[in-house]
Amino acid sequence: AIVVDLRLPGMDGWELLEELSAQTDTPCIAITVYNSDDVEREAYRAGFAGYFGKPVNELTFSQDILKIIP
Repeated sequence: AIVVDLRLPGMDGWELLEELSAQTDTPCIAITVYNSDDVEREAYRAGFAGYFGKPVNELTFSQDILKIIP
């Protein structure tokens, strides 16, 4: 899986998802400090396989990622 922050300098996570989707079938997972239900819904609509608001739980984050990827 590729974990993509939605707020990146130069190219945001939405644009990066478009580029990655054209190049690979690897699932992309959104992560953001700007966490809301609307942003989460939009992330799934855009094609992200998973979504996490920051801060993530560092004790369960890797397990949560494994639940998302096939």
